[in-house]
Amino acid sequence: MGVLLRLLGAGVVGGGVAVVYAGVKAQEERERLNEHEARIDAFLARHPRASHQRFAVDWSAPRMPDYNLQAGGFSHLYFDLTVDQFTLPAEEGSAAGTRLQQPVLFIAPPSFVSSRTIFFPMAEASFSNFGVTEVPSYGLNKQTLRPTHYNTQLIDSGLTTMPPSTKGVAVVATGHAAITALRTAQQNPELFSCLVLLNPTFRGPLPTVKFDLESKGKTRESMLLDYASSAIWKLYQLPYVGDAIHNMFTSREHIKKQLHSHVFENPEAITDDVITRNQAFAKEGPILGKCAFLVGKADPVASRDELAALLRGGCRVPTLVVMGYGAPETSRADLQPLHEAVAAGDSKLRVVETRGALRSYEEFPLDIGSIVKSFIQDCN
Repeated sequence: MGVLLRLLGAGVVGGGVAVVYAGVKAQEERERLNEHEARIDAFLARHPRASHQRFAVDWSAPRMPDYNLQAGGFSHLYFDLTVDQFTLPAEEGSAAGTRLQQPVLFIAPPSFVSSRTIFFPMAEASFSNFGVTEVPSYGLNKQTLRPTHYNTQLIDSGLTTMPPSTKGVAVVATGHAAITALRTAQQNPELFSCLVLLNPTFRGPLPTVKFDLESKGKTRESMLLDYASSAIWKLYQLPYVGDAIHNMFTSREHIKKQLHSHVFENPEAITDDVITRNQAFAKEGPILGKCAFLVGKADPVASRDELAALLRGGCRVPTLVVMGYGAPETSRADLQPLHEAVAAGDSKLRVVETRGALRSYEEFPLDIGSIVKSFIQDCN
């Protein structure tokens, strides 16, 4: 809300020259960034004997409304999805002896500071054969979708369109991607041998604020936030103006605040390098998808009732939920349907609570990795 008010005060809605100039500079900076690939290169430098393959698969999304076509027109989307697969020498670290028939597939969520590379600390400590990716249009998947394309149907379709080598594997997904993976597993259990949900979430930042306001009876403030969210979504779609807005949302100060707020539990873990890396993640790539996460258009379900409906009849594959004690209160409360399913006797579902916030697996990779590895080994 504060960022929006600053933009209005600067005359963004009027299309000031200064705003356009700021947007041009922000776009140029974003196009120069290559943090995701740089992190992969650094990983391979640490493991010179590791093998690395990037699998690409044509993703044909469902027919989606396209208002750039004539009235009532639909378009079919075709993009490449990628999965980076790594195999480490068996003798390296604690990965020794942890060889499964299929690799473990890690899926990063839609988020300002997301990247498939966030799994490296945990994956390299626990597994010798693993793949990393993210839900469509984020990180290394550079495709730019139109505003009408951001919905759960499209995002779900990305997870069902994986290379053949990843079928029937153990899947570890986090944040919004965890709930998306859960729905995919319920509908297509043959894709998974088991499923690990790390700190699952289903509300974007602004929907979370809206929910908290409504819980406190602040109806007027909630309505104002609705207007602000709608305005932000529309402004993000304007050439250069959207870039200027995104540049403000991804300032170093703002990223640092978010990392302290709900991403990491221990303030000492938020070093200058961590802030710089996550700011680069936030700036790089198509900005509209990140705005979709911010305003809730990437939310996998709309309510706890919808999450409960997903669990009706029980989990169809063995599923482990790992939640950090330091995660935001609303995010933890949103998982109540999972706890209720366990209490009701769902034999395929387990919930474990650990230290850490939403990025607990990066902050405490050995602890979380040990829990995840033990579960996957038991399932295989």
